[in-house]
Amino acid sequence: VVADTAMFKKIFIPLFACLLAGIYFPIYAQLPVFHMPTHTDTTVLNCKGEFYDSDAGTGNTYLAQAQDTFRICTGGTITMNFQIFQLENGFDTLFFYNGTTISTATMIGKFTGSNMPTGIVANGCLTILFKSSFVLQDIGWKALWTSTVVPPVPPTHSINPVPSCSTTTVSLLLNKKVHCDSVYAAAF
Repeated sequence: VVADTAMFKKIFIPLFACLLAGIYFPIYAQLPVFHMPTHTDTTVLNCKGEFYDSDAGTGNTYLAQAQDTFRICTGGTITMNFQIFQLENGFDTLFFYNGTTISTATMIGKFTGSNMPTGIVANGCLTILFKSSFVLQDIGWKALWTSTVVPPVPPTHSINPVPSCSTTTVSLLLNKKVHCDSVYAAAF
């Protein structure tokens, strides 16, 4: 039983300490930066990030004749807040969908001109479609997103049979599968 408790402490306590530190004591670091893709679709899995128009927020205008998709999929609740927003009114539009595909997802809203997007919240995946005309372009946008992901439930464990004090091998049985990329020598 001693080996059982020691192994549990060595593997799971640091994991949950890091998880709790990120939830209760937010770590402030530079966020990953993403730009609206040009003439393509992009999906990211990041729980936080900065999102800019295709011109990367340099103050110039975004690209003409765009019809591009940017998707954020975290499996949690995604919230996007805009700091800058200016599109050609009535001709260039940013569409937001709660889901992975535009054809099956629920539209959250569509925004044009200086009508700053608000209330952008999605569950699982947030899909963003940008359409621009060929005539005029404007300065675009800058937005930040965060995602709240439900922390994993730790597996229960047992060691059977209980090893003797002189053993060098212990078999640990878990009630859930562990992904291969979660097990590595440095964790032990």
